[in-house]
Amino acid sequence: GKKRSSFYYNLWNIKYLSKFKWDDLTAEIAYKNAVREQRLALELSAAKRERDFYLSKVEKSRALSSIEERLKKVSNNYTSSTIQVPCLLYFYQIDTV
Repeated sequence: GKKRSSFYYNLWNIKYLSKFKWDDLTAEIAYKNAVREQRLALELSAAKRERDFYLSKVEKSRALSSIEERLKKVSNNYTSSTIQVPCLLYFYQIDTV
């Protein structure tokens, strides 16, 4: 092409890289894109795992704090009166033979 053409600096490669095919270039670009997508997917899955772990810990903390609140409320009700606090956890054991 002529120097005024916008493709002039791109077309000089055709003379010097005669054995080089367009498929080679597109295959390299496709490979780089695939690697990039795989890396992004890996980072995204790691972030999701961290988020799920954090949310499970937050949920467990909320559950434990609500249990503690209920235990405090029950113990305050029973300590204000003269009745003793009942055992909240019962363990049944089978008699041995």
